[in-house]
Amino acid sequence: MITRAVSGLAVVVIACGVTANFLGFFWTYAAIVACLVLIMAAFGLWYRTGWFFERIRRKKLAQFPFADNQGRVLMIGSSSFQYWKTATQDLAPIDVVNLGIGGTVIADWTNYLDNTVVPYGPRGLMIYAGLNDFNTRADPAVVFERMQRLLDAIEAKLPGVKVLCLGLCPTIARASNWDDIMKFNELFEAAAQSKGFGYVDSTPVILDAQGKLQRSLYRFDGIHFNEQGYACWVKAVKPAAESLFG
Repeated sequence: MITRAVSGLAVVVIACGVTANFLGFFWTYAAIVACLVLIMAAFGLWYRTGWFFERIRRKKLAQFPFADNQGRVLMIGSSSFQYWKTATQDLAPIDVVNLGIGGTVIADWTNYLDNTVVPYGPRGLMIYAGLNDFNTRADPAVVFERMQRLLDAIEAKLPGVKVLCLGLCPTIARASNWDDIMKFNELFEAAAQSKGFGYVDSTPVILDAQGKLQRSLYRFDGIHFNEQGYACWVKAVKPAAESLFG
C-alpha cells in the first residue's frame, strides 16, 4: 500500500512540475517540493528512531502508574487498541489497562517489555500487534518471527501469566495483502496454542453474511474501527477474555 501511495504521489509531483514549468514558476514549485521532502524525511527519522514511541509511552505510564495498577490485565499493541476508548466498559468486569500505542510494531513491545509491561506484574495480557509490520510487503514468516520473539520473552519474563492473542482483523485499506496476514494469523494461532495461550479470531464478526468487509464498521482511513466496528469486535474478544481471565 505504501509503495502504491508513493508511486501515485510521485506521478502527481511530476505532473504538477510539468504544469509549473509550462506556467513559468518551475523553480518556485521545486523549492516548495524540496522543503516538503525535507520535512517528511525529518518526521520519518523522528518516528523510526523511536522518539515518537517513547513520547507516547511516557504519557501512558504517567496515566497508569505502576504502583496503582498492579495485577490487572494489560492490553498491549497498536492503534486498534489505542482508539478503543471504551475498552474498560466494554470488557468489564475484567479489569483492564489499555496501553495501546498507535504506530507501534511488534519489536517495540519486545524491546520495551522490561520497563513497560513487566513492572505492572500483570495477571494477564491481551496482544493485538503486527498490522503495522505489514505496512510494506513483509513476508508473513518474518513478521511471525518477530511475534515469536515477543511471546518467548513474555513466557520467560512473566512465567505463568495468562495471555490472550488477538488475530489480526481484515481492513479495507490493506485488503491487497490480506492473504499474507491470514498466513501470519495461522502461524500466530499455532504458536499461541503451543504455549497454552488463548487465541481469538475476530474475522467472522467483522464480515457480512456474504463474507465481505462491512465499510460501515471502519473510520475514514479504512484501517481503524469506528464505534460500530468496536461493538462488533467486542462480540468476539469479550467472551474469549472472560473465558481466559475469569
